[in-house]
Amino acid sequence: MCISLQVATFIVEKILSDDDGLAYICATPDRFFAVGRALDRMLASVDNQPSPRLLKLMIPCYTSLTKNVGLFNPNPTPPS
Repeated sequence: MCISLQVATFIVEKILSDDDGLAYICATPDRFFAVGRALDRMLASVDNQPSPRLLKLMIPCYTSLTKNVGLFNPNPTPPS
């Protein structure tokens, strides 16, 4: 596995583990889905089986996105 893939995943994981970073990513549907697609591509780029180290980095990324789905509001109501 390429070391740059691990570094990129580490950076994404650090952004998602920060409350401000997670709020920024979940602020718009485009950002939210772009990060999801990027994570999916990272997993797909591994030929046979992802390394345990890569999975250890990726699982918290997916967990942060799914656990905090409430931050992502595709239909915000305007303030009254």
